[in-house]
Amino acid sequence: MVTSLSLLHLHGQEIQAVLESVRPDQLQQLIVVDIESQLAAALPRFSSLTTLSVSQSSIGIQAVGVAMALPHLLQLRRLDLCGCRRNPWRNTGVHVAGCAMHCCRYTIGEPYEEMPQGGPTAFLEVAYAAPGFSLLALLSGLRPGGVPAIERLRLRHCVLEAATLWHCSMLTALTRLDIADCGAAAGGWDAVMVALLSQAPLLSSLQVESCFADALPGSLITHTGLRQLSLSDVETLPAGPYVASLQQLSLLDARLQQLPPALTAATALTCLEVQRVHYSATPFSTAGMAALLSRLPQLRALQLAHCGLQQLPVQGWPGWSVLQSLDLRSNSLTSLPAELHQATALHHLNLSGNCQLRPTAEQLGALLSHLPLLQGLELSRVGLTELPDQLPPGLRALDVSSNKLQSLPPGLTCQLLTSLTLCGNYGLNLSCAVMERLFARMPRLSDLPGWVLFTSDDALHYVKDVLRQRDSDSLPALSG
Repeated sequence: MVTSLSLLHLHGQEIQAVLESVRPDQLQQLIVVDIESQLAAALPRFSSLTTLSVSQSSIGIQAVGVAMALPHLLQLRRLDLCGCRRNPWRNTGVHVAGCAMHCCRYTIGEPYEEMPQGGPTAFLEVAYAAPGFSLLALLSGLRPGGVPAIERLRLRHCVLEAATLWHCSMLTALTRLDIADCGAAAGGWDAVMVALLSQAPLLSSLQVESCFADALPGSLITHTGLRQLSLSDVETLPAGPYVASLQQLSLLDARLQQLPPALTAATALTCLEVQRVHYSATPFSTAGMAALLSRLPQLRALQLAHCGLQQLPVQGWPGWSVLQSLDLRSNSLTSLPAELHQATALHHLNLSGNCQLRPTAEQLGALLSHLPLLQGLELSRVGLTELPDQLPPGLRALDVSSNKLQSLPPGLTCQLLTSLTLCGNYGLNLSCAVMERLFARMPRLSDLPGWVLFTSDDALHYVKDVLRQRDSDSLPALSG
């Protein structure tokens, strides 16, 4: 009999053969595909289990008997139950306390160890649940011996009903709520959000993806205390009390036509991300953008992606001098904005996807000379033909992939650079001599995958040798 086994991964017919050779009281992690009745019946014997993962490979197979064993697994800290991935809507596959669903993940302690009032915390994810599932019944079934306060809750592809979300005391410590691709039953989203928000006084982060098709629920607009809000597929952002406390706001795949005027009340905002839908044919209005951003004195990170910007209409914005991160990817910039010379505190700059930018080495070098604190620079797909000799002294990551580089400047030096992405520059020739000079001038460089350097087998072997001498963690990626 095996006495020291801590992890066991079983599949279907293998189960019976190993049950007789394993000491159940020693097993800590059990992963099962297509669980059978004999193992489900034996689960209570595995009293030391801390991790249990059960999944189905075929439609019609269900995790029979697993829920009945949960009261006996008092050490369990991670539970993953998943139905057949090929058709999650047709096959629920998972049944706990009368709740039918496709996927249920329940974790205590990891990855969210800390809770404001101390003690163990829990994370719960539910996907493709049958309409009207009871959150309280589900949690009680998952942890019959007592449920720690839920710190993070993720609901995906569910039809939510307000009546079945009430009376759930486990939500009092909830700090993060993620809702994606869900619908609301009788009472609509307003009733659902009232049930969730009113039971979660500590909620600080809310992420909603593809749920509010028409407008934000009134219960969310009047809610206060949120610090992080992420919304997708919204056409407008209404004014309301919820804006005042926001520190981070993400509007992803948005159908916005301009920056929402409601942002003028978001005076605590430090991070603003706006990413329009890629296929939007409606031009993005920049009228009043500088005035609006001037109302955000705490702003340190700004993203305006897929907005069709041809220039930055924020002349005279006082926030340039304190901005630390700027993401202008996938716009229509035709020249490096002169305003960037004022952004002397920038740590990260992303101009990727501005295909008409085509900066010269002199123009790029002049800009970088004004950005002494820059640590990350992304210039993929900007029509770059050459790099300047000098890079910011603190630069750690440089992405110049998918450009038209044919060579690297002989004097290119960056002592702290650890990541250099060159793929897609098909005319670039990296000989052994070039690689030797590159590593000499960039001693901390270690993130050069082999497929980036396929132009020369000798160069690839040289890089492998250099990284092997440094005991680099990236060595396994260097396969030809």
